[in-house]
Amino acid sequence: MITLRNVTKTYTLGRDRTVEAVRGVTLEVQRGEFVIITGRSGSGKTTLLNLVAGMTRPTSGQVLLEDTDLWRLSDREQSLLRNRKLGFVFQFPSLLPSLTALENVVLPTMFGGQNGPDPYERATQLLGEVGLQDKLASYPRQLSAGQQQRVVVARALMNGPELLLADEPTSDLDEQTEQEIMALFREIHARTGLTILLVTHTSQLVSYGTKALRMSEGLIADSTG
Repeated sequence: MITLRNVTKTYTLGRDRTVEAVRGVTLEVQRGEFVIITGRSGSGKTTLLNLVAGMTRPTSGQVLLEDTDLWRLSDREQSLLRNRKLGFVFQFPSLLPSLTALENVVLPTMFGGQNGPDPYERATQLLGEVGLQDKLASYPRQLSAGQQQRVVVARALMNGPELLLADEPTSDLDEQTEQEIMALFREIHARTGLTILLVTHTSQLVSYGTKALRMSEGLIADSTG
């Protein structure tokens, strides 16, 4: 599903300082895996996720999604690929405050000319699957932090992605809600077989996945699973 070949990402800070956020990483993620990447702040895990998503261009090396080199695509082709094949869950919900939960979930269908079943029916189904069947008409301000993140998960699944990318999706939540959201990811993976790549600084969460990677100073320090 995902292949990184000797990928490096270097940032330039000022006139004479550079930082290697990712250093020569080679990695394969198989279809259907639930991979959890841990590491301290600054270890390179979020940069690695952004490289996989095609949001950050590698300084060197190749990033392949199903044998497609993301950086051989045009901007339009990249955007279409992200909209159709990738789902995103970020640390902060980033819901539009003027839209209801249902309308926020439907939002991705407005880009890329989606065809198929009525989007509002699908969004209703997805909100039910994440436990919010009674919150369809609620606005973000009326939802708890955990409920808002559930709406984001439903939105990420709206276009039927093949790969779900999650960047610190529980870091702003209390411990109990964090466990509930991670259990939701595990249930989605078990039910759908969706490939999931999730970044967290909390090493105790690795048991929710099928494979764990730990990053340190831009390198994959070890892996399990």
